[in-house]
Amino acid sequence: MNEKIETIIEQFAPILHFHPDEGKFCCYPSDASLIYKQFSDDWSKFDVDMTPTQLDTSAPCYYEYWIAEEFIQLRYWIWYNYNRFPGVMFGKGSHLGDWEHIEVRVYTDLEESEHTGIWLLSNHLTARLTSRPNHYTFGEFIPEQPVLTQNHIHA
Repeated sequence: MNEKIETIIEQFAPILHFHPDEGKFCCYPSDASLIYKQFSDDWSKFDVDMTPTQLDTSAPCYYEYWIAEEFIQLRYWIWYNYNRFPGVMFGKGSHLGDWEHIEVRVYTDLEESEHTGIWLLSNHLTARLTSRPNHYTFGEFIPEQPVLTQNHIHA
């Protein structure tokens, strides 16, 4: 991997915050590769598993990226063994396995230290967009004020 891309991936990694009752309500992020190893031969055995109930700081955040002419698109993925989100239409809020993601679009000349960025945070019912400078947007989004530490979005 290009060293400059690797640096940008690290510079824009999100900072995740969890509700104090997250573990009582459902679960924290976990390692998707462990679930895959355990159940890939027989997914019918993958059943309700609302673990871990405490934050495991070693749980990975996966990522992917692609490079376009004008920007670098980063997508950070977080795996949950279970999703328990009541109130979603048709009862789809509770289900096995759930990927959540945070997207970052970085408009940059890789030599510059200050980047223009768009951060897209989504969940089950809505999505929020923030940017720097704050007039950058796409689609129907109205940018919100970013909560950033350097280039790390707080989510």
